[in-house]
Amino acid sequence: MAQLQAVNWGPATGPARGLVVLCHGVGADGRDLIGLAPQWGAALPHLAFTAPDAPEPYAQAPMGRQWYDLSDRSPARMEAGGPVPGRCWTRSSTLSWRGSALLRTRTR
Repeated sequence: MAQLQAVNWGPATGPARGLVVLCHGVGADGRDLIGLAPQWGAALPHLAFTAPDAPEPYAQAPMGRQWYDLSDRSPARMEAGGPVPGRCWTRSSTLSWRGSALLRTRTR
């Protein structure tokens, strides 16, 4: 399984008691959302935040990431199954949280 690259923030105080996963939209990446963490972290100081990059390059542009390919929206593909809307990773990648570090992270 592929590991996701991610940008992390927090927690503001002490060890993390929870994790907020911020999932970007198509054509973006985790850096587009991690800016929310300082503001939300002020209200939720015991939570850590992570904004992973989707596992695939955006197929319809030279930059950005995608969770799955949006170019094939045929009824046959939809009936065959695939990613579940609202799930932030695909069947080929996982997000693994261990204590206070997301695997394969980068800093903001």
